[in-house]
Amino acid sequence: TALAQLLASGDITERGAVLWLQVAAAGRYSFEVAEDAAFTRVAARPEVTTTNEGGLMAQATVDTLKPATRYHYRVRGASGVLPRSGMFTTAPMAQQKAALKLLFGADLGGQGYGRLRSDVGLDIDGWPIFRVMTAEKADLFVALGDMLYSDRPITAEAPDHPKGNAFQIPKPGPGYVTNVEDFRRDWHYHRGDHQYMRSEEHTSELQSPYVI
Repeated sequence: TALAQLLASGDITERGAVLWLQVAAAGRYSFEVAEDAAFTRVAARPEVTTTNEGGLMAQATVDTLKPATRYHYRVRGASGVLPRSGMFTTAPMAQQKAALKLLFGADLGGQGYGRLRSDVGLDIDGWPIFRVMTAEKADLFVALGDMLYSDRPITAEAPDHPKGNAFQIPKPGPGYVTNVEDFRRDWHYHRGDHQYMRSEEHTSELQSPYVI
């Protein structure tokens, strides 16, 4: 639904990252960033405010962390800690050599291809590529372009499968964007997928400037 909590990290530097969220209700929230999954050693607590006009989205920049260090992050609201959490690794210092595992990708959900249903007997669901990407445990996903298509509907019938199938989750709305609300609806169809969300929580993303 449009009320799912979404998290992402990106623009990684040796001292931090940009953290992003979408939540269910407008209000004040804080990111908690820690070196351990139990959050006993919190290193930063940037605060953000979400509004209905802003699509219930916000981002914060953290720039006081250690280089080449794995961090966990989560979100706290007025009622406590929200259920999802993520991870990212800060970059090494410029003079420090370190291994880096990159993933590259582009063109998500074009030509009528949509998220696959989990109840139709297939061994894959959602956006299947992100399950593979999560398993790679990469440091960074570089999105090269066209990560959202809004030029046609996505129906229940999956291309390249027997005619009349109902393998896909249809995209709400007409499939064409005419205003901000249309864009946010289509965007959430793409990014609200559970496979994509899990990938975002484990791998930071870098989008090229023209990418939506």
